[in-house]
Amino acid sequence: MRPTFLKSAVRPGTAMTAALPRSAALSGKRLQRDWRDGFAFLDLAQERNIAVDTIKAGRYNLNTAEGRAQARRAAIDAQEEIEEIAERVRDAKLDNLREGTYRGGPRPLGV
Repeated sequence: MRPTFLKSAVRPGTAMTAALPRSAALSGKRLQRDWRDGFAFLDLAQERNIAVDTIKAGRYNLNTAEGRAQARRAAIDAQEEIEEIAERVRDAKLDNLREGTYRGGPRPLGV
């Protein structure tokens, strides 16, 4: 877990304070990208009775086992998606290196 995550999540003026009783994101996968951070966020949201809304998936009902399970599955799916993207990028860069093709940066003009 990022060391400053919980500290920043509970500072005044953020979604984890009583002043802002809801958190919103495009989808559950956009709430957090690391499952540990996602679980910590969901635990705090449940503890402080903060609504967790998403545009695509609707509201996660953290008062029910099913709602908590759905929110945690979204956190795990987000982690998997990030790892998969990283693998594809790494593999593409290795392929480019093996083939001697352009890998980004300044174009090798005149070479």
